[in-house]
Order: sequence, then C-alpha cells, then structure tokens
Amino acid sequence: MINLPVMLAMEKLQANKHNYPTFKVLIEEHAASKGLSGYLDGSISKPAIVIVPTGTAPADPTPIFSTTPSRDEFIYRDGVLRSLIVTNIIDPIGLGVKRDGTAKECWDSVIAACAKKSDAALSLAQSELQSIKFTGSSRADLDLLLSDIRNKAHAVRMMGGTVEDKEQKNILIRSLPTDPRWLGLQGALFAAADLDDAFALIKTVAINTKMPENTTVTVDPAALNTSAPKRRCTNPGCKAVNKTSHTIDNCYWPGGGKEGQFPPNFG
Repeated sequence: MINLPVMLAMEKLQANKHNYPTFKVLIEEHAASKGLSGYLDGSISKPAIVIVPTGTAPADPTPIFSTTPSRDEFIYRDGVLRSLIVTNIIDPIGLGVKRDGTAKECWDSVIAACAKKSDAALSLAQSELQSIKFTGSSRADLDLLLSDIRNKAHAVRMMGGTVEDKEQKNILIRSLPTDPRWLGLQGALFAAADLDDAFALIKTVAINTKMPENTTVTVDPAALNTSAPKRRCTNPGCKAVNKTSHTIDNCYWPGGGKEGQFPPNFG
C-alpha cells in the first residue's frame, strides 16, 4: 500500500496555473520520495502480458523502487502516481488532463497545458513587482507598501521566479518618490543589511518628519448632500394641493403633459 501525500490547498495546481512551477517541483519530489520517479518520466515501461504456464509459481513481488515491476505492479504503482497528479489539480477537466493513459502521459498533458501560460504569468508578476511605487501619505500607507512588495515577491516565487532579499530592498528604495523627506536617506538605505532594516529606517524618518499615522480623508461638503432634488409641478394651471407629488410631464390639469387624463374617482 502506497500512502499518498496530501498537498495543502495553496500547493495544488490552481485554475489560473500561476503556481505551476512550484506544483511541478512538489510532484517531482513526492514521486521521488515514494520511489515512483520512473513512472513520472517514463523510464519504467508497462510490461507486456505474459502467459504463465499452469502450475508455475508466482514471481516474487518487487520493491516499490524496482525498475522492473510485474505488469500488475506497474498498473498499481502507475495508477497511484497518476492519482497523485490528478487529485492535486483544482480543475483537471478544465485543464484537459489526460486521465486514461499512463502517469507519464498524464504528466505530459499537464506540462503542455501550463508551460507557456506559466512563462507569461511569471513575466507579468515580475513586471508588477518591479513597478511598485509609493503614492501614499501616511505611515499606514508605508506598511501597505512593504506588504505589497512581499506579496508580489511571493507570487513571483510561486511561479518559479527568484527574488532575493536584496532585490526586494532595492525595489523598496526605488518605490519612494523624489520627496525631500527621502532624498537624504538614499545612502543609508542602500547600506542597510536587508529589507527589514531599510524599512525600519524609512519608518524612523517618517516619524521624525511628522508623517501622519493614517491618511486624512477630506470630504467635500457638497458630497454630503445626498438627497435627491425635490420634484415639483411647474404647470401654472395645476390646481393640485400637493405640487410635489408630480411633475408637469404627468400633470392632469390644463397645460400639463397628461391634460384631461384624470384617473377614475380623481379628486
């Protein structure tokens, strides 16, 4: 009995395929840990059907890592690996995974569906990381900036890219605007040991220069007046007591849009 490892939800191949490189590594490692790599790469082939003469003693079972399994052993082990692949894909049908062949054929169909998409997604994620800019005005906005850098760097890694801490630090430095508050800090930031040290310097300067803790929201007084304009009939011939109950377009009195069209029992 082969016990299949259970992947976390975030480790499974997502429908957008963005985490394919990481998923690929995990499948390869799980296959290796179970002695099933040969089924994944196709180096172990399915044995032909062998007719055994009656009375022949059955062959001894082979260990799971054997490269020469019996036909029954191959079918079982290959099926286990194929199941590992398919059950750890969020949408195997939508992805077009081949489920009626060998584990290698199944795996090849995953690679064919994901490789190009993954390259494009990685390029986009790297571009989004490199283009981060700080446009806030408070210390809380600075915290969001650091979180944005870390989240986008994590996204790049999940897609198979590499983002070193030094690169994240440089992205943080480049994200700062040409504000007098930051211009004198550049040398110290580049000399900082890592991203956290650089950010600590930025927060210190923000506090010392009285940057507010939170962004002040300015509300236009005119925007507070949300009441709708009151309607009122402007028909000079209107004899209605409540002229705010309708407009001239639907006024029944002479000169109105519905002149003379009084409803039954009107008045």
